[in-house]
Amino acid sequence: MKRALSVNETIDDYEIEVDYEMNQRIPDVDFLKILSDRLLAHAECTDNLLDQLKLYVSVIINLDRAIECGAGYKNEDEYLLIEVMNTCRDLMLDVIKEHHQDLSTEELSKVLDYLKTESEAYCSIDKENRIETAFKTVLSLTIGRTTITKDGSYVRGANYYGNLK
Repeated sequence: MKRALSVNETIDDYEIEVDYEMNQRIPDVDFLKILSDRLLAHAECTDNLLDQLKLYVSVIINLDRAIECGAGYKNEDEYLLIEVMNTCRDLMLDVIKEHHQDLSTEELSKVLDYLKTESEAYCSIDKENRIETAFKTVLSLTIGRTTITKDGSYVRGANYYGNLK
């Protein structure tokens, strides 16, 4: 019986395949789209919000890098990859809205930290920071949530994270 890959292993495999395709003389946009669609299907089967976001962010970052390296330039079809990145953004916003109330404040802070870190490191080829959009959505949905953990420590609410930018 085959062992299911972890989210990080799945992302690593995706990045290896994208890198391989980018080393081709003319990267195949349709193949990159198929690879990304497979990863998006994996994200839909994942229950953990942070893991889903990691998968979506991976697709956005890698497709943006592929466009920057010239994928789709020859046939002027890079718009197909931009459509996939926009789909990822929309899916991220949907899962955030669907699952944000189910998360503890600690889990939300991990999500916020992850999205904040990734959005700051991401510089989109088309100037649309899709990751920052997701960060701001989580921030607006969770503004003011705070709690005390089991060991008595205070976990800051989303207001704290909003002031860090």
